Amino acid sequence: MNSCDFICSSLETVDLFSAILKDAIVPIHLSCYIEPVFGLGQVLILLEKPGVGELSRVVMVTLPRDEAVEITGAV
Repeated sequence: MNSCDFICSSLETVDLFSAILKDAIVPIHLSCYIEPVFGLGQVLILLEKPGVGELSRVVMVTLPRDEAVEITGAV
């Protein structure tokens, strides 16, 4: 365990859509859950599903509530 307060993970090289289920059915949607989020938050980068675009990515950002409110201006 290191002392980082902010975690950035790039899973761009992990081909999650290469999974093949029963009867050669491929997934149309995948979810990744990483826990726990601690410190200042985390950034997770994943490949988009095939056919969307070669350079397309899904980026998920998790921040503490006060930081998210400050960025979005939400109450």
